[in-house]
Amino acid sequence: SKKLAVYLMQIIFLTGLIYTFLLVSLPLTLFILGLAISSELLLLLNTKEKRQNLRLILYILLNLNLAGIFWLYSTNYYDVLMHLSWGALIGAVLYRPIKKATKQHTILKTILAVFLIGVIWEVGEFTFDLLFSSSSSIGLMQPSKLDTIKDLILDVVGAMIGTNMASSTH
Repeated sequence: SKKLAVYLMQIIFLTGLIYTFLLVSLPLTLFILGLAISSELLLLLNTKEKRQNLRLILYILLNLNLAGIFWLYSTNYYDVLMHLSWGALIGAVLYRPIKKATKQHTILKTILAVFLIGVIWEVGEFTFDLLFSSSSSIGLMQPSKLDTIKDLILDVVGAMIGTNMASSTH
C-alpha cells in the first residue's frame, strides 16, 4: 500500500540522514533536514488523499538527494533530473492552494512561487559553500554561475510540468 511505501521511504531517509551526519557533516545534515521539514509543511496545503501521493514522491526525491551526496552527483544529468523533479513536485503541491484566479494566472503565480523557492535554495547553497565548503567532503554545491542559472531554469521547467499536470486534474 502507499502508506507502507511512504513509511519505508521515510525510514530510508532517516537512515541516510544519520549516515550523512556521521560521515559527512552536521551542516549538510541540517540543510537536508530543513528541506524535508519545509517540504512537509508545504504538503499540509493539500488534501489528505493528495498529500499521501505527494509524500511518497517527496521521500523518493529526498532519498535521491542523499544518494547524490555520496555518488550520484558524479553521474551525468543527475542534477538536471533533480531540479526538474523538485520543480514539478513543488509546482504540483502549490497549484491547488494558489488556485484563486483564472487557470493561466494560477499557473503563472505557481511557477513564480517555484522560481522564488529555487532562488532561496540557490542562496542556501551559496551560503553553505561560503560557510562550510572548506570543511565539507562533498565539495562546492555551486560550482559556477552557469550551474546556478541552469538549476533555476530547470526548476521553472519542472514547475511548468507540475502545474500543468495539477491543472489538468482539477
